[in-house]
Amino acid sequence: MSRGPSAILARALCRAADAAGVQVEVVAASASDWASATFVGARHQMRLAASASPALDAWLALLPAADIAVPGHVIAEMSVVRSWPTSPLPVDIDLSALTLST
Repeated sequence: MSRGPSAILARALCRAADAAGVQVEVVAASASDWASATFVGARHQMRLAASASPALDAWLALLPAADIAVPGHVIAEMSVVRSWPTSPLPVDIDLSALTLST
């Protein structure tokens, strides 16, 4: 994966998942530039895959409010857009996030 904002966010999400006892894989990630009158950043769309478990369910429930360290950026908002099993295992997870450059 590259070194852009999506790659930085993807690595941070994987570290946060590891800390919660959940293994996730980033299947796809994209970002588009975002700006307001006072901030610059990126809007992210990601698809993750993980094994279904109570730990995954708990991590996803807490993810929108989690304090995830993203070097050079602040996560302004994050949401689990959709989560569904493709079969009994794994679970596909679509995330949306907005990061602001610091």
